[in-house]
Amino acid sequence: MASNIEDRLLSITKAFRNAQIPHAFGGAIALAYYSEPRATADLDINIFLHPGQKEAVLNVLSSIIGLADRDAVADSIDETTQVRIRWEDTLIDLFFSNTPFHDSCAGRIQWVDFQTEKIPILSPEDLIIYKVAYDRPQDWLDIGKMLTVCGERLDKDYIRKWIYDLFDPGDRRLTRLEALLARETGSS
Repeated sequence: MASNIEDRLLSITKAFRNAQIPHAFGGAIALAYYSEPRATADLDINIFLHPGQKEAVLNVLSSIIGLADRDAVADSIDETTQVRIRWEDTLIDLFFSNTPFHDSCAGRIQWVDFQTEKIPILSPEDLIIYKVAYDRPQDWLDIGKMLTVCGERLDKDYIRKWIYDLFDPGDRRLTRLEALLARETGSS
C-alpha cells in the first residue's frame, strides 16, 4: 500500500497535469532518482509559472486539499515567490518561477516512473544547483552522492554556467562545488 505522501504526490501531479500547470518535483523525490533514496515528509514542487499566475495553481490545490487561508498563501507567493502549505501531515513547498534559471529548469525536466505513473522531476544538474543555493549540510552530502552516482553523465558546463551566473565570484559555495566536481568526476 502506498504511503500518504506517495498518494498525495500522485493526486497533485494528476491534477496539475489536467489543469496544464507545468511543474516538477525536486527535493528528496528527485534525489531518489539520482542518488540513494532517503525518507521525506514533504513535497518540493517547482511551478513553472510566474507568481502572477498563482490563481490557477491555488484553484487546483483548493479542489483537492483545500486551503485554510488562501489569502495568506497568495500573499506569501506575491512576497517571496514561494509558499509552504500543509495537507494534513504532508508539507508541500511550492516554488514559482521568477528568474531565467527557473525557465531553464522547466525545459530540462525528466519524466520518471513513479508507481504506475510518470512524474516530472528536476534534472540532476538543476537539483545540484538548487542544493548549492540552499547550502545546508545535508545538501552538500546529497551533492556528493549525486556526483558519485551520476558522474560523467552530468553536464558540468551547464552547472558551472548557472552557479557562476547566480552567485558572486567570491562566494565560498563556488569553491566548494568546484572541489567536489574535481574530486568526484575527475573534472578540472
